[in-house]
Amino acid sequence: MLKHTFSMNRLPLERRAQILLMIAEGNSLRAVSRMADVSFNTVIKLLLDVADACERYQDETLRGLKCRRIQCDEIWAFVYAKAKNVPEEHAGEFGYGDVWTWTALEAETKLLITWAVGRRDGFTAQAFIRDLADRLSTRLRRRPSWARSSRHRRSPLSPLSPVTEGRERCRTSSDSLHRQPVWPGPENFRPPLLSPGTR
Repeated sequence: MLKHTFSMNRLPLERRAQILLMIAEGNSLRAVSRMADVSFNTVIKLLLDVADACERYQDETLRGLKCRRIQCDEIWAFVYAKAKNVPEEHAGEFGYGDVWTWTALEAETKLLITWAVGRRDGFTAQAFIRDLADRLSTRLRRRPSWARSSRHRRSPLSPLSPVTEGRERCRTSSDSLHRQPVWPGPENFRPPLLSPGTR
């Protein structure tokens, strides 16, 4: 007669560390499952447990940072299919098509201060920047990278060069976008996946 036990078998710490090291080296989850001789579901559950612990650690530890220079960027990816290949029944639905990962890196140490996964819109941008500001003890100002180059600075008497003029127009249009963000409508609103400080 079979008896069910409610206690789960846990891998030893060395085996768990070995599995995480294999994942960090870039192996696929199924390859890790075969090499470590464990179930695929075991690898997934371990990865979710570690992700939850890392999320809590980042939220509690990365506070009151004194950063001098931060690089913000967004990384494009897609879920299910690229935007042009998404079926009509899923068109505009979050989780299908384009998805963006917003990152904030400290320029000197390359510390990932915060992140957000969502659309490339004003809602995600403002939530991401708000979370970044909550983690800093200093106030930063926006300064485009090309403004640090002396050859693109213009004196009051010199006219704009074609390159600088184009950049000046881009900066102006970007500023106006930040003043009036485009908010998603209620019919296609999906909250972005944010780092733990904004949840």
